[in-house]
Amino acid sequence: MTKSKDIQGLCKAFARLGQQPVAKIALKSTNPARAAKRLNAHHERFGAGFYPTAVCPRAFGARVRAGLLEITPDFETWLSVDLSIVKFKDHVGRPISI
Repeated sequence: MTKSKDIQGLCKAFARLGQQPVAKIALKSTNPARAAKRLNAHHERFGAGFYPTAVCPRAFGARVRAGLLEITPDFETWLSVDLSIVKFKDHVGRPISI
């Protein structure tokens, strides 16, 4: 193929792409069980707490009760957390991916 035919082929391909409907990508909601597993694994790996942006200054454990994520600052009290609002950071300030 020559360069002009390559360019024509690319133009046709882009034209076809423009006519095709674009699939919508659904955003995955964060699963509370997955979040609890990752937060507990982080605590075990580093031996340090994790820091939510709300609820309490520092937490050490996470669990799921009735479909809601709960975190604890002292292993006696458990506080419910809304995963769509609260983000978590490690002891250095880096975000923890959930």
